[in-house]
Amino acid sequence: MTKKLDRSRPPTDCKEKFLFRSLLRRPRPQQALNFRVRGAEHIKLYARALKSLEQAEAFEAGDDIELEQLTVSAITAELISLTVYTPRGRAFGSSDDVMRLSGNEIGQLGSEVLNVLHAISPTYSRSDTGAWEMALKKGAQDLSNIHEAMSMYRSCDRVGMDGTVYERPDRYFGLPICELTDGQLMVFSAATKYVADAIRSPDG
Repeated sequence: MTKKLDRSRPPTDCKEKFLFRSLLRRPRPQQALNFRVRGAEHIKLYARALKSLEQAEAFEAGDDIELEQLTVSAITAELISLTVYTPRGRAFGSSDDVMRLSGNEIGQLGSEVLNVLHAISPTYSRSDTGAWEMALKKGAQDLSNIHEAMSMYRSCDRVGMDGTVYERPDRYFGLPICELTDGQLMVFSAATKYVADAIRSPDG
């Protein structure tokens, strides 16, 4: 019996240091898709991360379909239209444009999008935030990511005699808070917590 994939937790086939890095991309985390539309094979496609609200709106286009059961449906088309980009911008203007693809293409592209979003688009509403924080803290510890982790920590404000830390991901990413994805907020929080703990540690 095949074990059901738990998409709420970080993917197990990607090292934590790479998960950490993938969420640092601006303005949105994105990853190339292993898919080409028939007749436009020369155009590269990418999946771009979504915020919780955007994902919710896509899922609400269906009839409470479980993520693992995505098929040729309104929810699949809506998710693809919101997520898939070319180097020049959105690949599909709307879900109606997606529905012009063949049923097989929609199914394959939807599956590929879902796999990529699992890695680059965790959300507070659907993800195991504790598991993601643990993975991202581990990723922050990697020597290749220390500079970014320290930069995020130094982007924070410290107020009062006790130096209470107020996270400022907008300062690090150079974007308004409302434009940041849940994953970007998660990686910033995990990195600043890791650095703060390391500084407080006797061995830090």
